[in-house]
Amino acid sequence: MIDRIMLVMLCSTAIAQSQSPQFHHLHGDVVRDITFVDSDRGFTAEDGGKTRFTTDGGETWGYGAIQNVLTSTDLQVRMRRVRFLDSDLDRGWMVGEGGVILKSVVGLDGREWSDANPFSRITDLRDAPLLCGQNRAVQHDIFMISDTEGWIVGEDGTVAKTTNGWLSWTSLVDQVVGVAQPCDEDPRDFYRVHFFEDSSPDAPFDHGIITSEFGLVYTTSDGGTTWAEVDVRADAGLVCPLPGANLEFWDLAFENPSISTSPGWLVGGAGTTNGYTFRTSGGGVTSTWSQSQCHEFLDPVAVQSVVSRHS
Repeated sequence: MIDRIMLVMLCSTAIAQSQSPQFHHLHGDVVRDITFVDSDRGFTAEDGGKTRFTTDGGETWGYGAIQNVLTSTDLQVRMRRVRFLDSDLDRGWMVGEGGVILKSVVGLDGREWSDANPFSRITDLRDAPLLCGQNRAVQHDIFMISDTEGWIVGEDGTVAKTTNGWLSWTSLVDQVVGVAQPCDEDPRDFYRVHFFEDSSPDAPFDHGIITSEFGLVYTTSDGGTTWAEVDVRADAGLVCPLPGANLEFWDLAFENPSISTSPGWLVGGAGTTNGYTFRTSGGGVTSTWSQSQCHEFLDPVAVQSVVSRHS
């Protein structure tokens, strides 16, 4: 049952610190993401390559340590997403700018993280400043469905899958979008990826969804082999008019994230002054979306994320 839905605005409010960072950080103290695996243990992804942890429900926080750093400047980036597989602290991943992937160190309860891809950073499809395929990606999300298989999405055509435990990644953006994404034509941005565990008894995680820009999401019912484009604006029967600016879907959440028919929400914005929320009664893979609310926020704030809590 939903007992709370919270719209989160990004801000630069610092979390209480209980120990010093492990290396010099950049970009201030903006917290980009926060996740709790239970009522006590939580983790952040922050600007400057920071991560913090709490073991008392957020009363106190300490910095996580970073091990096996190839170069410290590689990790002085904005970390944007932290996720754990089945609430297992040995199976945590963090992604952000610079194509960096961090992995929680086994046995240390998320207090220490290692540089998981120092020699194979995730790249995007920009053609500047380096050649196409050589620019390090801005990653917005990671979703691992096992220790070896998972997905990453981000800006400028970043959609990648691993089947060997994040050692190598294959770009699948053309497969998702359905057409080639040339480097010189502003490849599409992607913000969230989610797969549902209940898809079928023999093939869990068949149903999935990726959020994008231009009012679009992409859905799959065969584990990501094929994808369908969904224009949420056309689906919704709009309650209020959308401006001409690009509508980007920055986050989504479901009442029960394991169930593909669970009610869910999409949030995003058009530019920086208009925030929108959309709702689906059935997971958004096989059901439609309806616009639940629109706001004109004071510049330059727009809705950034939605969090659902269920019991």
